Amino acid sequence: MKNYKDTFELIERTDRLIRLNATGTAYQLADTLGISRVSVFRLLKYLKTMGAPIKYCKYRKTYFYEYPVTLSISHELFNL
Repeated sequence: MKNYKDTFELIERTDRLIRLNATGTAYQLADTLGISRVSVFRLLKYLKTMGAPIKYCKYRKTYFYEYPVTLSISHELFNL
């Protein structure tokens, strides 16, 4: 299981690739990110449930945002 830092970095890398229209297919994105294709679909589904308007263009073979969005991830540490 990945730790939170790795997960945040994975989300940020995915967001960057989507903004650049450089994800390629799910297989290519999985290879780029070093995760399985199933994990790519889980990640995209998670981002969509958080409101990211992610679509796939069959012509360009890449994921893209349907309209401009701002990704904001926060990580807080609490001392108990």
